[in-house]
Amino acid sequence: MPVVKKPLSNELTALKSWHPWFILSGVAIGSAGFYAYYSYADPIMATIAHLPAASMTLIMFLAGASMFIGNIVSAPLTKYYSDVALVCVGQTLIAIAVLGALFYSHIPWLAISSMSLAAFGYFFISGPMQALIIAGAGDAKVILAALGQIAYNGANAIGAFLGGEAIRHYGFANFSALPGSVLSFISAIVFIGLLLRYPRH
Repeated sequence: MPVVKKPLSNELTALKSWHPWFILSGVAIGSAGFYAYYSYADPIMATIAHLPAASMTLIMFLAGASMFIGNIVSAPLTKYYSDVALVCVGQTLIAIAVLGALFYSHIPWLAISSMSLAAFGYFFISGPMQALIIAGAGDAKVILAALGQIAYNGANAIGAFLGGEAIRHYGFANFSALPGSVLSFISAIVFIGLLLRYPRH
């Protein structure tokens, strides 16, 4: 069903509710957490896992395949589970993966596994997250869809900045996962809170 644009006054009124902002904050925080870590996957693999530069093409292909699989796996699950429940699961997977990258990236297979799991989780939640944004938008569906993209893109830049600052401070690439794991867990808590408040939606 196409989205019917409401008058601007209706959309602005809908934004007075806490609900869409709560969802957008979870989106922004979670995306920032993912990109704080993922933006530095290459130097983590090169300088912490000590994998050869020639292997990076295959590693990035694996990350892309994990994203694709995450999207494919989550799609049929939306028939049986709520969007917020799927986002909770996916965001928790990301948080665990990024935390694992912080402590175990010196072990090559764990470095690759952490990256793949984080990539899988991020695209596992992509569809349910978009649906959650629209479902919580009320009469502000058009403007909330736009704000959702701003949250994603802004979080990409902010996350990369925070990851870079962590590397600058600690001196090692895997420390980009420190702010990444903190933000990812905060986002998971945000959506778990939403699930507990609205268990059937």
